[in-house]
Amino acid sequence: EHMDDVELWQETQDLIDSWEESERIEPMSSRESYDIMVDFIETIKYENLQNKLLAAIAQRNPFRKFRDILDNLPNPEPLEKWYKFKEQSCINHTKKILSSISPTW
Repeated sequence: EHMDDVELWQETQDLIDSWEESERIEPMSSRESYDIMVDFIETIKYENLQNKLLAAIAQRNPFRKFRDILDNLPNPEPLEKWYKFKEQSCINHTKKILSSISPTW
């Protein structure tokens, strides 16, 4: 079955109304993203890798240098751990914002 024009218009209008009532969640600041890298580095067990990453984020373009090191490791495990760590940090960030908007969240 196809929707008629009135049904399609109403569905579109409902969607627009729901967007107008929504809250914008701001992305993390560069500082917050940087702090997540620092927190991740503290979880690394290998001192040599820790030191390389700390040196990388102390330079210009810390995000790129951090990723370059993880991307070029022979073992993909630290990069996989980084993705999981970063994802969980983003989830926590979003939950924090949502709870400030609506305490019942």
